[in-house]
Amino acid sequence: MEDLTPFANSDYQREIAELKKQGTTNAAMADTTGRSYESVRSAVRNMRKRKGTPTYRENRKFTTHDMFSIISMIETQGVSVIDVADVMGCNETTIRKFMNKRSYKEFWDDYDEDSKPIASGQISPPERKRKKIDGKKFIFLAAQNNTHVHRDFMKSIENFAKHNDAQIIVSTFTYNKHGFQNQVKSDDDLWFDPTIKQYIVNEPIEICEDLVFCGELNILPTAVDPLSGLHSYTGGASGIVPHAKMQLESIPNHKSSDVKIMYTTGAVTQRNYIQKKAGQKAEFHHIYGAVYVEIDEEGDWFARQLSADSDTGCFYDLNRYYTPKEITDCAYVEAINWGDLHSEKKDHAVYEACFSGETTILDKLKPKYQFVHDVLDFTSRNHHNIGDPYFRFEKHIRGEDSVKGNIFDVIGTISSMTRDFSEIIIVESNHDLALEKWLKTADYKIDPENAIFFLECQLKKYKAIERGEDDFSIFEWAVKRNAEHLQHVRFLKTDESFRICDRDGEGIECGQHGHNGANGSRGGVGVFRRMGSRYNVGHCHSATIKDGVYYAGVMGKLSMGYNVGGGSWSHSLIVTYPNGKRTIITMKKSKDGKAKWRA
Repeated sequence: MEDLTPFANSDYQREIAELKKQGTTNAAMADTTGRSYESVRSAVRNMRKRKGTPTYRENRKFTTHDMFSIISMIETQGVSVIDVADVMGCNETTIRKFMNKRSYKEFWDDYDEDSKPIASGQISPPERKRKKIDGKKFIFLAAQNNTHVHRDFMKSIENFAKHNDAQIIVSTFTYNKHGFQNQVKSDDDLWFDPTIKQYIVNEPIEICEDLVFCGELNILPTAVDPLSGLHSYTGGASGIVPHAKMQLESIPNHKSSDVKIMYTTGAVTQRNYIQKKAGQKAEFHHIYGAVYVEIDEEGDWFARQLSADSDTGCFYDLNRYYTPKEITDCAYVEAINWGDLHSEKKDHAVYEACFSGETTILDKLKPKYQFVHDVLDFTSRNHHNIGDPYFRFEKHIRGEDSVKGNIFDVIGTISSMTRDFSEIIIVESNHDLALEKWLKTADYKIDPENAIFFLECQLKKYKAIERGEDDFSIFEWAVKRNAEHLQHVRFLKTDESFRICDRDGEGIECGQHGHNGANGSRGGVGVFRRMGSRYNVGHCHSATIKDGVYYAGVMGKLSMGYNVGGGSWSHSLIVTYPNGKRTIITMKKSKDGKAKWRA
């Protein structure tokens, strides 16, 4: 393979050079690195120029393995002649000459074409290949070729399937450790662990009306973002994609429909990667996991992650722990990160299902900690609507113009989630901070409704400054001043850390709301992803999983007036188990308007 490593002058080019040395095509490198095809091709050309030799080797001699690989890439995998030439380190004319049988005549004389079609094609679009499947409960996994399964994890999955009467479905992906590119799933020389052969389905499946399993997809396990480019692949339906990473993306949909969510599964096979940068990165993010789907009587589906401990292969699902041989009922989970609460804009059905009704998620799972984000919406003086006279007038005539009234809405929310078994942690959030911003910018003289409360808060803030209390929270003071029974509730301050499951030094940071990023920048999944630690955050209202960063959704209404157009918001919450593994639960509405979270 062509070695351009000595001619790379940046980390990016060194990564490209390592992949090129493995024979990876430009298209595959673009997918692996997350860069554009043009960027990858430009990097290769620049390194070849610095090499000081002809861009392509005119007298390139192909081995028999080379020639079979060229045929496979062009005829089976659909790789372009340009990309094949890049892989082989020669010019396009050399490849075309070979494929037209004008060179290597002895090879072509012995090549068996009798079993190969002269041409092929299909008229039907991919979605018509989807087969419907019977059943109400499914476990979806992914497996790599020529790789042993994690035996204990597979046994735990089979134990889970038997207990829950669920079907196991495994889709395979290929990772060629000796060749150029991703193989095709039907290659005869591929080997798969006999343990999973009875479960393998490499076809697209329509699980239910708006959920698809993309078992036909064969994505390199080194892909940085395996869901990249697949956002519209399933049309309007949500999709589950087999891959060694565990990711989740919320895709905007019309507000009249449920949010579209794309999942990746995690793998049942062991880590087995080329020990170069791309493989080593993928090895770090390899997850022993699955996506579990259950469908209720109304046809609504619910998906959650089953994430196993790497050493034992055991995993939690809600309040049960599954091992290869046993099932244990658990007294509690470690934590629940509720989606952003926005008390004044609460979705009453969701609140009832979560913590204020008779049978709630809170009482079912019994978390040691509850992490609460944006519990205040600050509707009466919200920055989204402060300049809207019509909104202000509407709140006035409805008697909803009181900031103090907003504080009492917060008190009601926190009171309804108070339990003896659970500690409530209020994570400092941008909407909670809006109270202090109001004190800095508003004029109480033209706001008679809120003048007295404004002045009380303002005086308290100035007194705190006088005493040198730099971390004084006016929001915490306003809540606790009016609720003696909430004195035990902990309010985190700016940049205060709160880590859970931190026994091995790899705990989960839960002290960040998500609105702040690094060095004073705005937050975002990319910022937290680069930090390298695990995070549970909120703020964006769109459930997400990316490389150890989990985003909750929203417990308030999905339409808050200012979020016009399509939406990716969902009623989603994060459950963290005692071993630090996590799942995201997304709720839906039943036909009678009640919120439900499982079948």
